[in-house]
Amino acid sequence: MAEGIARLTRRLEERGAQLDALRRADATILEALPDPLLVLGTDHLAPLRANAAARALFGITATDTSGDAAALLRHPALAEAVDRAAATGQAQTADLTLPVPVARELAATVIPLDPPLADGRRLLVVLSDRTRERAVERMRADFVANASHELRTPLASLIGFIETLRGPAEDDPEARARFLGIMAEQADRMRRLIDDLLGLTRIELTEHMPPTGRVDLAALARAEAEAMAPVFAARGATLALDLAPDGVAVAEPADAGQLAQVVRNLLDNAVRYGGGTVRLSVAPAAEAAGAASAAGRPGRARASCSPCPMTGRASRASTSRA
Repeated sequence: MAEGIARLTRRLEERGAQLDALRRADATILEALPDPLLVLGTDHLAPLRANAAARALFGITATDTSGDAAALLRHPALAEAVDRAAATGQAQTADLTLPVPVARELAATVIPLDPPLADGRRLLVVLSDRTRERAVERMRADFVANASHELRTPLASLIGFIETLRGPAEDDPEARARFLGIMAEQADRMRRLIDDLLGLTRIELTEHMPPTGRVDLAALARAEAEAMAPVFAARGATLALDLAPDGVAVAEPADAGQLAQVVRNLLDNAVRYGGGTVRLSVAPAAEAAGAASAAGRPGRARASCSPCPMTGRASRASTSRA
């Protein structure tokens, strides 16, 4: 009998040690969670426990869980979610706006514990700081509204001039020539805005995707120059090319579409704001000031357009692992 009691005692001690290890593991996991977490008791008025992220958010200590955390629980939206979760036994959510000390927007999820913990803890409150995401959403909405306005203005002008050319100015060559010039400018304005919108969308879609291609920058620049030839001719500007031989100025890894956009922007800015004679140069990029040229070495190249419309100096777009 004594041996049986001893074995039972050892098993109970082992089970107790295992439970203690599990509790410590659970506590470690809760402490390591990146989102603030509060554990509530039966009264729901003050947190019984807060993890490290919650203590940092509310400026409280491991032993003192009052202060801003208790004030947060009195927020009407969160208090209502806590009451619903306690009454229904289902997780509830709430969006909170905290104006002080720094304006923050939080998303709260209240999760009932069933059965409750041994110490009476019945609810978990998990908080997520959505301040940045909401600010981005507002910026995006403002951007779309502004872009719509910018598109609507030249579109209204085009519609008005088209109606005029179909009506009163149908047989007026002088008015037709003047209106067509204005319409071309408004159409070009719309094209630039649409290009900007498409470029922004492409950047957002591919911002986390590194390029994997290999681009001959000289051949790409030659193709873009040919595409821009009508624009230069319309503005009375001349484009001179100074391009490295094919296969010498190579960027790798690189995205051909993005590099084409860079070259197109250089040329577009030069002809729009500079005019006259524009020189587009493409050459291998040097390793450093005073170093030998990196000709023949894939991966590094430089495109430059001169004169720069704003400073009179060359405007460059270097590609190194672009």
